[in-house]
Amino acid sequence: MKKLIFTLLISLFALNVVAQKENTNFRYEVSVSDYIGSYTYRVKLDTQTGRMWLLIYDKTRKQYSINTQVLPANNGQSKPGRYTFCPNSAGAPYGQIILDKVTGNVYHLLTSNTLNSWKLVPF
Repeated sequence: MKKLIFTLLISLFALNVVAQKENTNFRYEVSVSDYIGSYTYRVKLDTQTGRMWLLIYDKTRKQYSINTQVLPANNGQSKPGRYTFCPNSAGAPYGQIILDKVTGNVYHLLTSNTLNSWKLVPF
């Protein structure tokens, strides 16, 4: 009887491990490549906090902070995948659009040719 119970417990534990949901939410999301002058760049978005960095690809990979503040007012609702890039029909010169999936807030990332003038503006 003990052997049967032990076998049953091991089987249930193994089934539980196999049946766990795979985490499909990634912590960081990177935009498609665009150009500033002769440089290729991408925007890296922390999908949990809303922080953003500008990644410039030339001979070396450089990273500049765009938004260092955590966007959500209630950090209890922060989870990977909360913020995401939205398709932008306006094109790269007008910036990226970021969507908050929890509250529905929309932010516009205004781009510029100079690195220190990028800013995030709520709609």
